Amino acid sequence: MRFEDLEEALKRQPLWEPPAGFARAVVARAQAGNDPRPAIEYPILAFLRGAELAVASAALLYAGAWILWRVTPPLAGVLVANAIPVAWTCAALSLLSAMWFTQLRFEK
Repeated sequence: MRFEDLEEALKRQPLWEPPAGFARAVVARAQAGNDPRPAIEYPILAFLRGAELAVASAALLYAGAWILWRVTPPLAGVLVANAIPVAWTCAALSLLSAMWFTQLRFEK
């Protein structure tokens, strides 16, 4: 379709005239959804939320580091002693995760 044909087709279409009161109805619907009261912001609450997030993050970081420090040495010994089963398990888990991510699941 050429631009000129599209232009002619648009010129032949009737123009849409909104009904009386259309603009007022649209504005009334928009205002009904808005809360007329402004939100009150308290700086101390923003600081407390930030402090709470910082404390929670530090606690999770400490717990993760402690678990890693305590679990890694015994786990490394077990993994080295059982290298062949660990390798086959990792290969199987890798293939299963690839199948899951590509949505090639087993059908019944």
